[in-house]
Amino acid sequence: MALIKKYYKLYRAFPDPDYVYFENIATSGTCYFSINKNGTPASTDLSYSFDKTTWTDIHDGGQVIIPIGSKLYLRSSTGFSSGESSNYYSFGNSQNCIVGGNLMTLIDYENANTLTNIPNYAFSHMFNQHSGGGLTINELHTGNATTIGNYSFSWFVRYSNLNGNLTSLFENVVSAGTNAFDSAFIGTSFNELPLFEKLTTVGEKTFWSAFQNMSNLRFVDFSKITTVGFRAFSSSFYGCSSLNEVKTPNISSWNTTNFDGWLNGVASTGVVSKPAGLTIPTDNVSGIPTGWTTEDY
Repeated sequence: MALIKKYYKLYRAFPDPDYVYFENIATSGTCYFSINKNGTPASTDLSYSFDKTTWTDIHDGGQVIIPIGSKLYLRSSTGFSSGESSNYYSFGNSQNCIVGGNLMTLIDYENANTLTNIPNYAFSHMFNQHSGGGLTINELHTGNATTIGNYSFSWFVRYSNLNGNLTSLFENVVSAGTNAFDSAFIGTSFNELPLFEKLTTVGEKTFWSAFQNMSNLRFVDFSKITTVGFRAFSSSFYGCSSLNEVKTPNISSWNTTNFDGWLNGVASTGVVSKPAGLTIPTDNVSGIPTGWTTEDY
């Protein structure tokens, strides 16, 4: 009797990455999702899919219809926006959508969970030109990224028809570079900021005008930060008229230049929590505003 040998080829299955997605949550009407290309962004293979199996290239920009109740997934392996302020993609949706997923899948989806550095200008202007339907942020995050490059989130969003939460967006970030959040969230309606629980180092102008005119914002906590770069917080909370509770960085001396006008236009009364022993100028929007008090943390 002949001996029959059988051979089996083993395949190792990997879970799908947590692709960035836009979900159409409208109850009627057609949702046009647009990808606007400006200049020469990094990606040469930005693609979309409805089933995470069949992918269609859209790196030159374009418009896609998202059916009601459906999700459109995005990915790239060659980066996203890059180089300078004129090279970027921006997104728009004509009906109410939810956006979520790991932003790192727009940089390199095959290694999204191991990337630790967000390149310069990576997500600059991403939602800055948005118009049309509302957008709800739902567990949008940056994976295991620990370092944010220069201008990475500059002009990230700038419209009021936006809600949801930012809490998980930068949960592993330790350091942020020059102008990393320059004008990132101007005029948005969020009532809380991302949880910068691990952020210890901010560079030159990191939060320059980052949260201006966020009228619903009431509390901010930067107590984990121990290194503050030149003008890092300049005008960061200008016009945040409801803001009345602030935890300062955990630093030993105060330089008003680094906090130039940071609490200009906030609530008429409030509390600044600071390290014991830190002296901050009073009656000064670059320190403690008139009508505000201090306490130690």
